[in-house]
Amino acid sequence: MRQLVLNFPFKRSYTIEDFFISDANALAFAWLKRWPLWASPETEGGGFIAYGPSGCGKTHLIHAFCQMTPTYLIPPQLREGAEAGDSVDAHISAGATYRSWALDDVDEWLGSRARERNLFAIVCHCHAHNKTLLLTSRQPVRACVLLADLQSRLAAMPAAAITPPDDALLAAVISKLFHDRQRHVDDEVIAFMIARMERRFDVAIRLVAELEQHAAEKQQKITIPLVKTLLVPS
Repeated sequence: MRQLVLNFPFKRSYTIEDFFISDANALAFAWLKRWPLWASPETEGGGFIAYGPSGCGKTHLIHAFCQMTPTYLIPPQLREGAEAGDSVDAHISAGATYRSWALDDVDEWLGSRARERNLFAIVCHCHAHNKTLLLTSRQPVRACVLLADLQSRLAAMPAAAITPPDDALLAAVISKLFHDRQRHVDDEVIAFMIARMERRFDVAIRLVAELEQHAAEKQQKITIPLVKTLLVPS
């Protein structure tokens, strides 16, 4: 009989202590730790852009930043509201008391003049009021910008890539994904996965979810034979 699986949400841990450092993300994390000196040693303003593929830890970086300083997380619905002509003034007022602001997936704001105008207003507000601004993106943003003024502002911000994962980082990400699901998996199983899977963070996220689903349905541990069923052609 097939086991009925109830898909209860699992809790992901995004603490700064859980952010695993490797060659792939060391530069981005070093910039994070330099806060608030992102512009120059003489100012607490400025900004920083971290970019890399989906699932590489950019959102985790933002949550770690929130631990370091009270941070206003710019709501994603403001991006959609820009197309309808919504003003950013109310959101700027909501974040007025915060020393730092953060925006995930800033590349989704680019390529639309309406969205870019709202983004430019946010960047200008942070600059004028000496706030620090953390942006993340799946790709370098400078070449994607339509508005020249916004492009100039973003080009002035330091940026660091989070590169494709090395073995150590990929193993840490997979281990954390299983841990977030309260699932213990032996190190040799994770090593077996890494040696055979496509080396991408989004693939790791999908594979862990599929293994968890299979293991829950069969009421068994996640083992090398189970991994083989998903990764090794029959």
